[in-house]
Amino acid sequence: MGIVNEVIMGIVNEVRMGIVNEVRMEIVNEVRMGIVNEVRMGIVNKVRMGIVNEVRTGIVNEVRIGIVNEVRMGMVNEVRMGIVNEVRMGIVNEVRMGIVNEVRMGSLMRSEWGSLTRSEWGSLMRSESIKTLRSEWKRKTSVRIKSDTRIENENGTRIRIKSDIRQQ
Repeated sequence: MGIVNEVIMGIVNEVRMGIVNEVRMEIVNEVRMGIVNEVRMGIVNKVRMGIVNEVRTGIVNEVRIGIVNEVRMGMVNEVRMGIVNEVRMGIVNEVRMGIVNEVRMGSLMRSEWGSLTRSEWGSLMRSESIKTLRSEWKRKTSVRIKSDTRIENENGTRIRIKSDIRQQ
């Protein structure tokens, strides 16, 4: 019950009720109720009810109810109910109910209910309920994550996944 649109010199192993749009010279292992849009020379291992938009020479290991927008020469290990927007030559290990906007040549180890806006050449070990803006630590009063995912396959089966997470 999945859709695979285009594969060029790549491998797609398992798709369950998901969509894989474009794969070039890389591997997509498992997609369950998720969407993988474009992978170039990268690896996407597992996507459950999430969206992976673009991976270029990077690795995305696991996404659960989350969104990974762009990875360039980086690695995203685990996202649970979170959003990772852009990673360039960096590593994001774990995001739970948090947002990571941009990582350039840096490393984010863990973020729970927190937001990391930008990290350049730096390392953030753990962030809980705080916001980091260019190595200046500031308190954040609220965190909100909204996602609305709609999946429809060729048989007409429709799936809609909505999540709205708030912390005051």
